[in-house]
Amino acid sequence: METVGKTLPMSAKSTTSGRARWLLSFLVLFLTLNNPARAATRHTNAVFDVSLTLSGHHQDVQTFIVGPTNAIFFLTALPATLGNDKLLPSIYAAIPPKFSGGTLLLRTTDAGTSDANTTFILRKGTNNYDLSSLMTFSLPPEFPTVSAISNLTAATTNQIDRTIMRFVLSTPDLNFDLQGLTTFNSSSIVGGGQVLSADPFPTKITSAVSGSGAYQRSAMVFSGTMLLSNRRIEFETKP
Repeated sequence: METVGKTLPMSAKSTTSGRARWLLSFLVLFLTLNNPARAATRHTNAVFDVSLTLSGHHQDVQTFIVGPTNAIFFLTALPATLGNDKLLPSIYAAIPPKFSGGTLLLRTTDAGTSDANTTFILRKGTNNYDLSSLMTFSLPPEFPTVSAISNLTAATTNQIDRTIMRFVLSTPDLNFDLQGLTTFNSSSIVGGGQVLSADPFPTKITSAVSGSGAYQRSAMVFSGTMLLSNRRIEFETKP
């Protein structure tokens, strides 16, 4: 009963045995974390150039002076165009300054796998900035997809899919909500002379969109094209 609340001394043998087990565990952990085959794996990503071309009308107000103290105001619609020249500065103003001047891309990580994830990004040098909080896309489930497969072989497949795609942007200077008939031109992923994924994956996405939004607080309605093209395959090594 006198040992309650006291620390029992360890024998020299038990202490040495405990240290040996700890050292062995540490070495196993160290070798596991520093094993290149385990610590780093190669991921296949796909990136697309982004080009937006819209035309339409924006809201304006005309003022006519009728006398020394009176004026008449009425609404009018003026032609307007919107493209990357307005889209990019609006995004730059809403992100960290070090990414200003970056290239707008659509990127799919782990392309051709069940872990694939697609987002808009800004790339400057070797750094990427995820634009998920500002610019998104979706394929509304209520719309069907019509597909056509061609040049089917045992190793590769070409495919064309047509459906409705939606694009949403929200920045202080520019916002829009667009959707329209979209054509996906797809083929198997090939890199380094090898078929990386036999399943068809988009090479170009062309969307004939229309919708509404606002630029510098002026309401707009427009139609045009969102083009995601020039697919490149990139390889990324990471844990």
